[in-house]
Amino acid sequence: MSRVVPQGPAKARHLLELVAGALGWTSVERERHKTALAAAWAKGAPAGAREAFLERLAAWSATALERRPETTESPRLLALAEVAAIVRESSSAADALTRALAALATGIRYESATCFLFDPATEQLKPVVTAGRHVDLIPDVQFDLGQGLSSWIARARRPVLLSGLKHDEHDESLAALRPGSFLSVPLVVGKELVGVVNMGHTQTGAFTEADRDLLAAAASVLCAVLSRERAKEDAQRRAVTDELTGLANRAHFEARVAEEIEKAKRYGHPFSILWCDPDRFAALNQAYGRAYGDSCLVSLAALLKEGLRKSDFVARIESGDEFAAILPHQSPEQAQAACERLQAALAAHTFPRRRRLRVHVGVATYPAEAADAASLLLRARDAARLAVREAA
Repeated sequence: MSRVVPQGPAKARHLLELVAGALGWTSVERERHKTALAAAWAKGAPAGAREAFLERLAAWSATALERRPETTESPRLLALAEVAAIVRESSSAADALTRALAALATGIRYESATCFLFDPATEQLKPVVTAGRHVDLIPDVQFDLGQGLSSWIARARRPVLLSGLKHDEHDESLAALRPGSFLSVPLVVGKELVGVVNMGHTQTGAFTEADRDLLAAAASVLCAVLSRERAKEDAQRRAVTDELTGLANRAHFEARVAEEIEKAKRYGHPFSILWCDPDRFAALNQAYGRAYGDSCLVSLAALLKEGLRKSDFVARIESGDEFAAILPHQSPEQAQAACERLQAALAAHTFPRRRRLRVHVGVATYPAEAADAASLLLRARDAARLAVREAA
């Protein structure tokens, strides 16, 4: 094969771009070689610099034509190997994502990057790690999974590479903030969405298809640590959560009561317990089926969350169909007023199938009415059951 000898710096730059695409160079590799080309043709460059660069360009061209990878180690492969090592070592998703972005900077010439994780509870993407500025496009547009193009990419589950984004030339302040090049890949485990990684650069044409492929490969590796963390969080959540209603379970509730007692002893603040007992719920289940009874419990849980303060802690007591709530800093009088408001809301509420459900509420306050957790819960439960008997 005859040697490729470009004529002039423009021809050399053109051939360099062709070689970069053929060999799949990352933007970091491409930029490094473009800098070397400029230096070789610069006025006052060392003797022989231009010829040496042309020799290297000829060798790269031959490699591209023969479709063989370079024998030297690619920064792209080294970056991917480092991401894999980070995944093995990291104990948290945030740590893995932060370190992975730093490692990928050796293979992708980005200025800013943002990692989003998908929250199954809210079904929204949430930014968790950012390097440089926050990166997203059309942030004011609402998609299924939140605002911004990232939410569309998460739904579509496919990478996006935009290299020629244009801005208003008359608004330099916006041009400095908005990317001229945008790269985004979804994080997916099996068919389950985990998150999205965005990268941006103020210049157009900053990213290559090789960058897209590198980021997609790194995303696949990162999904391992993200999947581990998701499984760990799910296990922790199930240990303290009632699966039907999403409220805290009895074990979690009793642990919180013990914490509130310790706070009350330390700071001298009272707190109260509300106990909610649906009337004749076993008969309702027998008449309409357990599925209908469960729908009523879900509706009741939502009403309790809505009717109490954000600082109150609501739980389903799994031994029956009862609910309880901790009311921090509530005296007997304040707790009784809260009890009456909640009772009125329950009486006015329409449950599924347009039915009314009578729910009795009892209240007890620490330390005025009980000196320990067991006595306090028993006092609140007995108050609710007394209300059931009085209503009968």
